[in-house]
Formats: sequence, C-alpha cells, structure tokens
Amino acid sequence: MAPGEGAVTAAVFHTPTGRSTPTHLLTGSADGSLSIWGVGGEWTCLKTFKAHTKEVTGVAVHPSGRVALSISRDGTLRIWDLVKGRSTFATKLPQAAEAITFSPSGDVYALLAGAVLSMHSVAAESSTALATLSHERRVLCHAFHGEDVLLTGCDDGSLHAWSIPDEAEILTIPEAHGSRIRGLAVAPQSSASDASSSIQASKSPSTAHALPRLVGTASSDGTLRLWNLEDIRAGAGGAAPQPLAEVDTRARLTCLTAMLSPTELAAQHAAEREAMKAAAALRKAKKRRTEPEAGEAGEGTRATKATKARRTKEAEELRGGAEAPAPQHDRTSKGNKEEGKSAGPRKGPRAGSESEAAARPDRRPGQAPRPVLPPRPGVVDFVSDADLLAQRSKRQSMQARVARGRKAAHRPIGPAAP
Repeated sequence: MAPGEGAVTAAVFHTPTGRSTPTHLLTGSADGSLSIWGVGGEWTCLKTFKAHTKEVTGVAVHPSGRVALSISRDGTLRIWDLVKGRSTFATKLPQAAEAITFSPSGDVYALLAGAVLSMHSVAAESSTALATLSHERRVLCHAFHGEDVLLTGCDDGSLHAWSIPDEAEILTIPEAHGSRIRGLAVAPQSSASDASSSIQASKSPSTAHALPRLVGTASSDGTLRLWNLEDIRAGAGGAAPQPLAEVDTRARLTCLTAMLSPTELAAQHAAEREAMKAAAALRKAKKRRTEPEAGEAGEGTRATKATKARRTKEAEELRGGAEAPAPQHDRTSKGNKEEGKSAGPRKGPRAGSESEAAARPDRRPGQAPRPVLPPRPGVVDFVSDADLLAQRSKRQSMQARVARGRKAAHRPIGPAAP
C-alpha cells in the first residue's frame, strides 16, 4: 500500500467533525516518508512527503484536518501543513518518541517515550509539558477519554486510568492481561451513556472525572477483553476486577480499534442527514431575509424608470403642441440600410406646409408622407444633398480600390507566358 520503500509503520484515519466515516488516511513508512490516501473507492495516494531520515514511528492528524504531526526514530518531531502540503516546523526531541496522539478537541497532544507520557499544548510557544505521567513499566498503547482522562496499557499487562490535570492515577487493573497490552480502544458512547457516566462520576468520592464505561484491550497472547471501568471503580476494594467478555483469537495481536454498531451507525447517518437539511433550511431562510431588500431596490429602479418615462412623455406632448418638426427624408446608404440606421433629416420645408408639393414634385397633394424613423431626442442632424453626393463618391472610390486589390491578389506571380 505504501508508495515509498519499506513497510507501513504508522497509520491514522481522519474523520471530519460531524461525520461518522473517515475521508482520509495518513500513513508513515520505514523509509521515513508520509503518504495521504483518499478513503474509499480506489484508495488513491494523493500525496507523498519525504518526512524523516529514519522509520516513522507515529502520526497524528488534528481534528480540523489542516495540521498533522509525525515522529521518527531519528528523534525529530515535524509539524505538517496539510493545506499547503509542506513541513512548517521541525524540532529535536530529548528522546526518540514512540507514539503521538491529539486530544478530541485538538488543544493538547500526548507524546509517548518509554515509560513516560507528556502532555503538550498546541498553542504554547515553548516545549514545556503541561503534565507528565510516569509509569513503572514501559507503555505500549494509550487512548484519550475526553480532555481530562488518559488510558494506558503497559508491557506487564496492567491497565491504568489517569487524571491529566492532577497527574494522578484514577484506576489501576494490575493484571488486566497475562502478557503485554498492545492495543487499547474506548468504545463510542451515546449521549445517554455519557450523561449516566457523568452522574456516577459526580457521586464518586474519589474523583470527579468520568471514566469510560466500555474499554477494549488486546494482548500479544491473542486475547481480547472488554472492561466496564465505572463498575470496577464503584466496586474498588472488593474482589479482583473481572472483564465483561473475553475472546481468544489465537493470533498475535498488535493493535485494536472500536466503532459504532450498524444500528448506531445508521442512526448517526440519519442524524447527519437531518443536520444537513437543517443547515440548508437555514441558508434558505437567510436568503429570504435578504430578498425584501433586493425587492425594495427593484421597486426603486422601477419607480425611477417610470419617472423618466413620464417626463419623456410630457416633453413629447409639449413638442407636439408646437409646430411639427421638419420631415426626414429616407435617404440612407446601402450599408446604413442593412444596419437599419437612417442618415438623418435633410433641410427642407416643414411637414404639412403648402410648399411641400413644390419641394417634392413626385408626391401628389394630399398624399401621406413617407414614414421615417423618429429623430433622437435632443439631437438634430442636417445633411445636405452635396454631403450625400460626397459620401456616395467616397464610397464608390473605396469599392473601386477594393476591387483592384482583389484583382491584383489573383494575378499569377512570375514571368508572363511567352
């Protein structure tokens, strides 16, 4: 699957906020490269970075999907801008880290190195840890539960729950497995389960931090176990903690993850669709609220046009009460006729005058004048017969030059035939 050389040594999915299924996968390889994959379909590799000089041991994607962190055996930590596709920061760690994880909000990330887990703020300018959780044995896996609780699994088979603000253990199961705990996953909970867990945590005298009700652990001996940490904490001091369920896979397990059941997943998909419909309805409502303003602007434009039309009509009525304007002779050039443009009125007697018949001997007395285009308001052009003759002569001269040019273009090139 990795486009680079070597095996895939780290992988993490990115699920956008408000969705139940991932959209991208970020992987690290033994050759120090990082790859971004599109989830689903053909699982295309979108981009590959040359990130580190040695094997990548851990990758983490911020909940926003814009930033990623990577660590390597070369002892460096790099920050990646996934929008621009390049590394924006690199620092040398005091000790080579083995795993890195963002908190659910993305404000804090956990860095694992041996038996120590350090919490760091994303917004802090310094590398000083917010909290340090030290174990007696090496930590192999960890998982966040909210912003204040962290679960860890060690190589001696023990399971721990920590309070990050207090830097103290809330719960310990010394013999959760007979061998190393290689995988740890917190089962997704419904809102009702979260509320019930919060109520029980507030009633507990030991701590106010809510523990996850269902936690799965995977051991290198092939066993899977499911734990109810709330019941175990409520019965602290009694018998040895017992898992709710146990399965022997007879396989060498190296990791573990958890997801919603098909029923809960379908319900979440329905909720996502309802949320999308609500967002679309909200956008339509905002658009309707802006429509009256546009309507008012349209009414204002229509009112302005009506005012102009009324004033134009009044001006025409005033002109109509005076003497009729001079008639326009339909003398247009050939090109103007094709474009439907008139050459304008010519000097002459007014329409309806007694001298019109003398000026136009081809028109019988009482004959209706030839229809012409109305003149442009405020503009009167006078064209004399001499101007029309000059324009016609100029046009004929231009046509003659064009004809001579075409004839010369078709003349054969070279000496004339004998």
